[in-house]
Amino acid sequence: DAQLTLNAESFFADPSKFRYDASHQAFSLSPILDWFGEDFGSSEAIRLQTIAPWLPTPEAQQAAASGRGAITFLDYDWGLNDQK
Repeated sequence: DAQLTLNAESFFADPSKFRYDASHQAFSLSPILDWFGEDFGSSEAIRLQTIAPWLPTPEAQQAAASGRGAITFLDYDWGLNDQK
């Protein structure tokens, strides 16, 4: 559990995978959370609540815990698949 928590915190601390705009109450998430959305909950509100504990700032955590906010998905870096 400790390793999962550490990895999740590291994942959401990366601006290429997570951003929060408090002025617009908008979350920009890795498309992984779109592709595997059902693993995080049955609705956008529940998905935000699920990831809330791992988000990098108390402000983002509180907003996500409320289950409200606009969600968009960031571009995925497919270049990782091209590395040899």
